[in-house]
Amino acid sequence: DGKLYFTCYGDSYNGGNGVLAAVDTLTFQAWNTYEVGSYPDGLTVANGCIYVANSDYGMGVKPSISKVNPQTLKVEEIKDDLITNPMQMVTIGSDVYSLDYGTYDEMCNQVGAGVRKITASGNVTKVVDGTAMGTDGKKIYTAYAPWGAAEITYLIYDPATGATTSWSPEGIFSPGVI
Repeated sequence: DGKLYFTCYGDSYNGGNGVLAAVDTLTFQAWNTYEVGSYPDGLTVANGCIYVANSDYGMGVKPSISKVNPQTLKVEEIKDDLITNPMQMVTIGSDVYSLDYGTYDEMCNQVGAGVRKITASGNVTKVVDGTAMGTDGKKIYTAYAPWGAAEITYLIYDPATGATTSWSPEGIFSPGVI
């Protein structure tokens, strides 16, 4: 609708919340801001709403997904035990997927990283392991290279069937982003 949206850490540094900012693409003037959760990172658009991954900077105190409706100006927080450190967001069909970095144990090993499916009603499920995620708009491709792991796995999740298959790219070392 002629708006560019981006996330800003805002008052997150002081224990507060971040901001989703909307800028008009014709005038480049701020159109509106929305208070979202702590340390907002990735975002995506689905079902007329903007979904924001509030990572809480990995602290695990108040991670969430904000669902912002720019028509009603309403902001809803989605919280779930599976939302621990969300970073990246994508949309496939009417569903939203968030790459969650999980948590870290006392030895700094990354635990529980993967892709979470968030439905329009706010239901959250983990669908596939991953520390990096990309999509072609039909499937989700992940690399699972958690900190402290001895092995890297590559997976393809198909939302249409719910099936997960593996793939093996050659010559890839320490994948970071897909």
